[in-house]
Amino acid sequence: LLVGADAEALPWALGASCADKPLGAARDYYLPLWNGEDYYGRRWEEATAEDVPVRLARRATVRSLEEVAAAGARGPPLVVRLLHKSRLLHFGRVDRRRPWPYRVYLEVCDGTGVMPAVLWNELCPEWFRCLQPGQALVLRDYTLKGAFAGRTWPDVYDVGLPTFKTLEINLNSRHPAADIRVVHPRHVDPAWHLPEGRYRFTRRRDLGSLPADRACDVVGLVSYVGRQERIRKKDEPWRARDDFWVSRWVHAVDASSEEPFVLQLFATSQPDVHELLRPATLVVCTQMRVRHGLGGPYLTTSVESQVFVTGQHADKPYAAEPAVLEVARWCCGIADDDFFARSAVGGCYVFPPLPPTLAEFAEGLPTALAVTPLEELRSEMARLHYRERKRLVVQGTIAEVRFVELSEAAGGQENGGGHDAPPSAPVRGAEAAAEAPAQPSQAEDETGDEDDFPLTSAQVVEWRSASQGSVAGLFGPSAETSAGPEREPSRRTMLTTSQEIPPARGSAARGPDSAEALWETNGWSGSQLVLADHLRLGELPAEAVMRRYDHERRDAQRELCNLQPARRASLPPRAAPAAEAFRPACDRVGYFVVTLLGLDRKVALDVPFVPVWDRGDRRAACALAEERAGLLEILAHGSVPPGVSPLQVTESASPLAGQRMLFVLEQCRLGADSVEVTLNRAY
Repeated sequence: LLVGADAEALPWALGASCADKPLGAARDYYLPLWNGEDYYGRRWEEATAEDVPVRLARRATVRSLEEVAAAGARGPPLVVRLLHKSRLLHFGRVDRRRPWPYRVYLEVCDGTGVMPAVLWNELCPEWFRCLQPGQALVLRDYTLKGAFAGRTWPDVYDVGLPTFKTLEINLNSRHPAADIRVVHPRHVDPAWHLPEGRYRFTRRRDLGSLPADRACDVVGLVSYVGRQERIRKKDEPWRARDDFWVSRWVHAVDASSEEPFVLQLFATSQPDVHELLRPATLVVCTQMRVRHGLGGPYLTTSVESQVFVTGQHADKPYAAEPAVLEVARWCCGIADDDFFARSAVGGCYVFPPLPPTLAEFAEGLPTALAVTPLEELRSEMARLHYRERKRLVVQGTIAEVRFVELSEAAGGQENGGGHDAPPSAPVRGAEAAAEAPAQPSQAEDETGDEDDFPLTSAQVVEWRSASQGSVAGLFGPSAETSAGPEREPSRRTMLTTSQEIPPARGSAARGPDSAEALWETNGWSGSQLVLADHLRLGELPAEAVMRRYDHERRDAQRELCNLQPARRASLPPRAAPAAEAFRPACDRVGYFVVTLLGLDRKVALDVPFVPVWDRGDRRAACALAEERAGLLEILAHGSVPPGVSPLQVTESASPLAGQRMLFVLEQCRLGADSVEVTLNRAY
């Protein structure tokens, strides 16, 4: 307090402000929280085309640019059509400070040829969201340089023009500052002879005949949306250690086949679009690449891929494509309730399935097979980041197998069969060797009108009532874990004094019908008393179970399954129903808890093995006959034949007593200290 000061004369403090760039670094941008491919912040603008006629006294052509580059002169204005746009490519390094280390590859053309262009640095936040394939552009003050040999190239579909890959049109923010203009469609001069972009839409029935790495476009109605997972990028000296790819699995169906498109969608620098992915939305994916695996063909995104959902198709060049119109009309005849009942979200989804033999598995690895000692599993779990998925191979023997049933009557809550104490009450493992950094999960910002995007009954009625099968409606604007009984100390207490890490969230209780589905090796009860460490991760997390899509509670379900965690809406997040509130997607749901014993017989691991029960599932790659459905074959194939009961499976485990085996484990950190560990295959 200032004694004697005139309070009225003191100036008022200005309101708090939020800077658009970091204050303590020589950079002008923030990276998004989960990856480096999306944009983040208010600096990323979304401009629109200018509705002003373009007058050019002279202009260059793509073919003439080679002569311009050879002469070393500055090229005249260039009028081109934008064919493809890559995702954002961030080349920032931890040892260098650049304000905007971004670039974007563009493929442009006119009537004389196709040539790549590159958007550099500060021009990326200004123009990336504005530029869309199909637009007409006027480029001035560009420079011509030799093309980068290590870049990827999109597949330019049947344009019938030569492609010049030795030069690049460089668009810089200085020296000189490039001038970019987007021409409104009504002002595009026919004398410019700008070719239209082409698409190569593939029907599902034809997908299997395409060669690997073939580029194509697909359109379909989404029937499954998986959770977001992160995969650590390869370690390189210049790359940050916490750099990840973000991907999810999506199924989409069309009218040509009962089989869905299986899509592996990586981040495409469209975070707002990926947030809208949910069942019963019409999705269009461009520049997808064909892959072939044991589970059949699937598609993965490329650098130039783009994804669009219902509400965003109206002004896109593909809107009049026959394949898109055909699928849109087919969607009009689908009953909402029937489709919702066959749709699912979330869960642990591993694709493509692994081969059934160790030799094939080792042959498909990019490097030599590396085996992680079982005693190092705890430290491997501690190093996982939020939503990071990692595959490990461990060695040991099987000490116990028991079956756990997921009771649909309990809303998906686990009812397990097995031993003298339920595996569920919060059973904990020993303290991690190194504590992992906590990565809070995020609730999405629910600001948009959700009814604008999914395929609702009102939209279907509107489409059906349109004359001559018009699909104008399509292209218009768009809990706490329940505590169970504790284990018997003499049976399951670990002989360690360290603190315990909570397992992934879920709940399990034993059911009387499955109490007999248990097998354990001789002497296992006594061996537990001398274990140095016993990791009790046999409880299947509720987040690992695929759930039926609930359209009425789609927002809560999306938040629960953490689909596309782009931003947090509030702190703390809003209360959401537990995963058990939604029905499992499979009518027959259950899993086996397999206890692995290390070769030194000092470390044990309880891990859930979730087989595929439905033979029609794409993850059931190799059909297994009932007469060969022993535990070893089931662990190697990952599926159970329809006529085989869990009791038969556990009874067939005796030949594996003392047998040394390799176990393929899948790890995923679900948030905080919750780590999901599942058994994928055993050889």
